[in-house]
Amino acid sequence: MTQSSLAISRVEVVVAASYILEHIGDSQLIQTLGFGLLTSQCRAAHIVAARGPVPGSKWDSGIGGDAGPVREWLIQESISYLARDAERAVLFVDLVSSPSDPKPAHRDRPPFWHHRGEVFWPVVAASSRHCDVARAMAWNAGFRQIAWFSRIPLPLVSNAETVALSESEFGLMVSSVERIITDVFDGEGYLDWMRE
Repeated sequence: MTQSSLAISRVEVVVAASYILEHIGDSQLIQTLGFGLLTSQCRAAHIVAARGPVPGSKWDSGIGGDAGPVREWLIQESISYLARDAERAVLFVDLVSSPSDPKPAHRDRPPFWHHRGEVFWPVVAASSRHCDVARAMAWNAGFRQIAWFSRIPLPLVSNAETVALSESEFGLMVSSVERIITDVFDGEGYLDWMRE
């Protein structure tokens, strides 16, 4: 599906920041950034959906659209972002899992990053194929999809292991976040927040 076949609508910055704070404010990324930065450093915010919402639709209710095209859009946006240079990552936040969860016996769990008990399923430039991004998205145990696009410290670029992020590593990634994408319309669309 091409981007032109998606419904993309601009959103007021304060409305987007308020939604992010209300719905994914328990993420360490959002707690660290805060409402002030989400509004003052926002270049643009958009809703991306397979079909435009009916006027008056709430972002936390379905619109009768197809989740497949927007899921594909997020995968392609991730791959494009990672192709720019090696020091980038897309992290899928898992607000439900814990670093101490037992490894499932029935399938191989990919390496993950974690910080203060929060799990992130990373995709880096070296593993930026369609299947890698789809796998990271699929490992999210929560009902909410959160992806953030950021620069990463050089040692993480080729690390294929599970990593406990240090305060400085996490701080660098938060300070260089470029986009935050989270689901809306019951998974049938995404809110795309872009930093200046």
